[in-house]
Amino acid sequence: MQLDNFYKLLAAYNICGDLIVRIRYKYNFETQWHYSNEVLTAEYDGQYIWLNDWNEGQDAEVLGFIPVDAVNTYTIRG
Repeated sequence: MQLDNFYKLLAAYNICGDLIVRIRYKYNFETQWHYSNEVLTAEYDGQYIWLNDWNEGQDAEVLGFIPVDAVNTYTIRG
């Protein structure tokens, strides 16, 4: 899904809170995609800000996302 459509999806379904977003991106002259998980943080005014400044003008697609609050963790006992 293109980034613009992803932002529209977040607004349409009123998805709020911090998200982990799986993306792929590449420049037009590149043949292989770069994949990463990025954190998208919700601001108080309903806007979202990427935690890392990964977007430098590449073509980018969102492959999936999960709210940070939905991530399960394991207790480490030591």
